[in-house]
Amino acid sequence: MQISIANAIQVARRIGAAAAKVITTNLKMWLGFETSETLGREEVVNGDFATDLSNWSIADSDSTHTVTHTSNGARFKSDTTSPLLTFTSDTANIVSGRSYEIKVVISEYQGSSGIKIQNSATGSVNYLFDSVDTFTYSFTAVSNSSNPIQFYRNGANVDITIESVSLKELTQITPDKSGNNNVGELFTGKALDFDGANDYVNTTGFEMAGTSFTFAFWIYPKATTYQFIMDLDVVGTNQRSILGLFQENSDPQKFAWYNNPGGFRQFGTPTQNEWQRVVFRVSPTTVECYVNGIQSGTTQSLATAHNYSNINNSVIGGRNNFGTTQRLDGSLSDFQIYNAYWSTDDIAYDYANPQNLVTDRSGTSITLSNLKAYWAMSEGKGSTAYDSSGEGNNGTINGAIYEPAQPRIPQLGMMNWAKSTPVSDEITLIPNPNNTSQDILGNAVRDRLNSFNLDGIGYAEVADDADLDLGTGAFSFDGWAKYSFINKGSEINVIYCNGKGATESNTFSVCTVKDGNIRAYVGINQDNKIIANLSEDDWFYFAITRDGSGNVKFYSSADINNPLTFTSTRDLTNSLPKRVGQDGQTSLNRNYENLISDLRIYKNKELTSDEIENNYNAGLSAHTN
Repeated sequence: MQISIANAIQVARRIGAAAAKVITTNLKMWLGFETSETLGREEVVNGDFATDLSNWSIADSDSTHTVTHTSNGARFKSDTTSPLLTFTSDTANIVSGRSYEIKVVISEYQGSSGIKIQNSATGSVNYLFDSVDTFTYSFTAVSNSSNPIQFYRNGANVDITIESVSLKELTQITPDKSGNNNVGELFTGKALDFDGANDYVNTTGFEMAGTSFTFAFWIYPKATTYQFIMDLDVVGTNQRSILGLFQENSDPQKFAWYNNPGGFRQFGTPTQNEWQRVVFRVSPTTVECYVNGIQSGTTQSLATAHNYSNINNSVIGGRNNFGTTQRLDGSLSDFQIYNAYWSTDDIAYDYANPQNLVTDRSGTSITLSNLKAYWAMSEGKGSTAYDSSGEGNNGTINGAIYEPAQPRIPQLGMMNWAKSTPVSDEITLIPNPNNTSQDILGNAVRDRLNSFNLDGIGYAEVADDADLDLGTGAFSFDGWAKYSFINKGSEINVIYCNGKGATESNTFSVCTVKDGNIRAYVGINQDNKIIANLSEDDWFYFAITRDGSGNVKFYSSADINNPLTFTSTRDLTNSLPKRVGQDGQTSLNRNYENLISDLRIYKNKELTSDEIENNYNAGLSAHTN
């Protein structure tokens, strides 16, 4: 039997793929996009004090006011109230308007006073640590700060050991598989934005039976006034339910539940200009509110059980009579309603897994038959908010507009979805939970295949880091993508850009162009194009390498053994964030609209041709057309 050369090559590659493992020497970033996490990159270096107190500063100390390293962490000891004694992370940074979580583990406590974090940038709140415990606090930064983690004594006679300190942004990221903390923050969520004056969604027709219910949604409040989130008016009775933001007199705004009879039941205070997951769970006799998985306020009693089997008007973002007062000023996303009572485990799972329904949780009693409305608000265009529950409760949008590229909320880039055209504009719909291979209109969804599933609007962002400042030296970059090119006014669609503009002098990028071809820029705007002859949705591998003399090779799986060569000695150092799926010149509309996977950067290393083929083989089985 004769075997053709082409077949022999394919057999050899399959054998190589079975044995190949990704090269990890000098690997500084590896975004696989298999998974996401709901906390961002770690901002504190040496937060576990593994061997010393490096990357931390001690000030105002003397012989009886000390911070020392022990086997259990950092021991903070102060016998009197003077001098002050401070212990500060040198690496933690926060950005105004962004939300963060501080987590501090205290392993030993022997004194009579604790320690605290006090910083105006965290909202001038004292975070106190005065027992052996794990303390977790969240806050929204009111200003930029390069030293938000600064410990002070809270009195005299302090003797406390800090086992670990963590500071992470409350956002969604895909982890960095290289272990270097160069995570990709995800900006592929969509939401409906309400202007507080004219906007609402008419969901009249929504009804459900039962006496126990759960309402869950993401909200981004923008004003501290009295507003309606949803208003339900029951036919033929005095019953009415309002999910709202209640405020009167000079009191602070509160999450609130109104029922008639009974009036408003008030809970905790919303955080302005921050995404938060809110859950109201209602039994025949009580109502509770949870924010970001934690109970807000106390359990409130109800005078009568609710019955929503015959509703007159149902409105999101406004009043049931469509009046112009108390309309919502803020954004909503992922609005779900169940005729069942979530457990606290369900609530915690829902918050920790934004891309999943609570029915995915092992051990839950909630079933898809309990899901009575599911407005993902992912469409991006059009005047219909589609109900993906299968109950047919589509909403009509009046004025509200879509806000794309949102962080933290459900990320379309980490989900399957379908592009549909029931209106003049193409919209994005999530899978039908009862038939996950299709959207609610019957269109086949695109499987993300453990990759970054971009619909041409969102992106991922990697914070600038010294590991990604490549200078004039050797480096390598490789990855995988499914081919797509859509001319939106630019001749390129950007897969990855290591700075602001794909063609600028201090960055590099890989892009697709028309006719099935791909292009690389390495600090110079010239047409370094590979004639790859790819078809729409073809997987392809790509790689850029540069040696210390500026000799560049641009590889493609179209012909892995014959790279395109050119020269560039440009300094590829900048202080800008790095982007996946677009560059920073957003007005040029260079967004990518297909799958991206396994992006890797190597610093001070030119991968050899054998190493390139090794990485190609290592990814081949997961990226086969």
